[in-house]
Amino acid sequence: MVPLQGPPTVVDEWVGDDVERARIAASIAPVGGLEPSPYARFLLARFGDDEQVRSSLYGSLVTGFWTGNESDRTARQIEQLTSWRASTAEPAGVLAWARDVITSLEQARLQALQREAEERY
Repeated sequence: MVPLQGPPTVVDEWVGDDVERARIAASIAPVGGLEPSPYARFLLARFGDDEQVRSSLYGSLVTGFWTGNESDRTARQIEQLTSWRASTAEPAGVLAWARDVITSLEQARLQALQREAEERY
């Protein structure tokens, strides 16, 4: 799939209040970096309670290729979302999603650290 491109306002207008369209947009929306992408911000602000929207954005965050330890990658993702949570400008849906994902990533990091320790021995 091709990730969302173009002005966020076009996507916002197309989605409107339609949860099905929000789910489609979330399935191809970039999550962002040190701050959420405009697409993720809109989707989480408006549809942050929808499990499919939340799940699609989570999938965008955690998939991909990397080198090095999984625990290090997960730590960087936690840092990324921690910076989102530190912003007072982010909508409540963004903050709630970031909080929940951080909790999940912290568990995943502990499991990765355990696996990595076992692999060394």
